[in-house]
Amino acid sequence: MVITGLAQVFNRYILNQSLSWGEELQKFSHIWLIFLTVPVAYRNRAHLGMNLLYRKMSDRAKYIFDLVIHLLWLSFGAVLILITTDLVHIGALQKSPGLGLKMSWVYSGIIIGNAYLVLTAIKNLVSHVRAPS
Repeated sequence: MVITGLAQVFNRYILNQSLSWGEELQKFSHIWLIFLTVPVAYRNRAHLGMNLLYRKMSDRAKYIFDLVIHLLWLSFGAVLILITTDLVHIGALQKSPGLGLKMSWVYSGIIIGNAYLVLTAIKNLVSHVRAPS
């Protein structure tokens, strides 16, 4: 993404010619990057959170709160998979103008990333339920 961005800036301002595919490649890479890193951040508990109230909760309340959070992540990933499946079918009929890629390839990054999110949520949920409350 960075190399494409640099090449695009160089071509536009130095050579006075724009890359027809550069911006598109960056957008599509960004989609894949975001949806593949969300589960990694969730697994490492790196998402933004507000700990002020959480610290004041009892251990039982923290256990229930964390359980709800894991269930919400699982639901979020599953719903996005279901919604994006229709989008991938429609995208199979379309091609991107700059790169000529089938849009189903672009949208499949959302499904793959959310499948990873669902698996991560299941793993976290199972280990949370097995842990003593």
